[in-house]
Amino acid sequence: MVMPYVLLFNRPAIEERLTRLARYLGLANPGFQAVLDWVLALRREIGIPNTLADLGVREADLDVLVPMAVDDPSTGGNPRPAGHAEMRQMFIKAIRGDLS
Repeated sequence: MVMPYVLLFNRPAIEERLTRLARYLGLANPGFQAVLDWVLALRREIGIPNTLADLGVREADLDVLVPMAVDDPSTGGNPRPAGHAEMRQMFIKAIRGDLS
């Protein structure tokens, strides 16, 4: 569910790799946007909700969720550093469905 928001956050660090992925997948107009569109279409096709709000997550929950996300062992492998402010912003976008 959150993959599109994480991809957008990481775009500066992963754009070149996603262009290669788009070529490998045979996507038209290979590039970051092609992969993002593919992920969004897959999400629709298999019925994954668009937002965290669709799953009952509210912005009021962020004081609990953000520290957990920052402390998660997988966060260290993120292509861009993601501290409290960055995680909060990703969560807000995922709650609101903001793909900008």
